[in-house]
Amino acid sequence: MLEEKLKVGIFVKRTPVPSFFEPQIMNEIITYIYAHDLDIFLGPEWLFTPEDRLFSDSEKNALIENIASRTKDKDTLIIPGSIMWEDDNYYYNTTPLIFKGDVIGETHKFFNGGSSNLAKKRNSKKEWYPEKYVWDAKSETDRWWDNKKRAKFREEFPSVFNWKEYKIGVEICADIGTIANVLGETSLDLYFLVSCGRGLTSEKLPIKGKSGYGLCSDGDGKSQVFQRIYGEEQNVIRLNPKSELEELHIYELS
Repeated sequence: MLEEKLKVGIFVKRTPVPSFFEPQIMNEIITYIYAHDLDIFLGPEWLFTPEDRLFSDSEKNALIENIASRTKDKDTLIIPGSIMWEDDNYYYNTTPLIFKGDVIGETHKFFNGGSSNLAKKRNSKKEWYPEKYVWDAKSETDRWWDNKKRAKFREEFPSVFNWKEYKIGVEICADIGTIANVLGETSLDLYFLVSCGRGLTSEKLPIKGKSGYGLCSDGDGKSQVFQRIYGEEQNVIRLNPKSELEELHIYELS
């Protein structure tokens, strides 16, 4: 059980087509957060992807700052969706975690999972940064995370963060299941999947030793919320939204 009821808004916008990134998306996110008094906002993979290029590092930072500066007075955890961006040598797929105007963490996608095709279609000539660190990662999980740290990804080990009194984890699409592999029987309270075309599965939820929730925003225009009730025989159930707007599904967790 959670310490408090949490109102969650999951953005169900399709990405990256037919909806390419447009500045009004920022206003939509802010409007949803304030209009519905959300405790958590979750967006899909590739939400921040221009039509014909990738964002630069400075543009990526400006996008994050735009959201952070406009929500300083809001007690909302914002996982807005992932940003496709590049620096001088590589391209990345990153989602920030924003709370009260601060970036409290970032998660960077490790397995490519279609990112290279997207980058090529946006005329990027750069390389996928994690590629040089990848081998049979799923059977050598500890070695993978060691190399993920070597890759200088700015995140806690392994994509797990603290928010309020909760331990939460965030993964991007094809990375699903890695936190569960690493943590074993150690459990999160809340698990978030920022995705496009891949949904939650009960066996890959890193919520095992206690009750908790898994939440997914899927760029196929879908949302998912699973609740694991510890100690019950059939202990994973899928929740229905309390309300469904055109591009926002609202859930209540308790």
